[in-house]
Amino acid sequence: MGYVLKTMGSAITESSLSLENGNGTQHMGNCLTRVNTVASVLVLMHKDAKLQQIMSEFKEDIDSIIQKVRFLQVIYP
Repeated sequence: MGYVLKTMGSAITESSLSLENGNGTQHMGNCLTRVNTVASVLVLMHKDAKLQQIMSEFKEDIDSIIQKVRFLQVIYP
């Protein structure tokens, strides 16, 4: 689970870095789709009772992902 969450966090970080480089509208759409996908997966995982217990052990990783998403929301409202 830790690896999956770290990979999700890395995907968000890569998205924010590529958005900062201004690689065009299509690229921005791809990055936002990636961020939306990560958020959707986290919500789905949270809805599963068994995964909720496991996820509670990785609160720091999940909080880190949420902070990265919030950062993008502030920069690209």
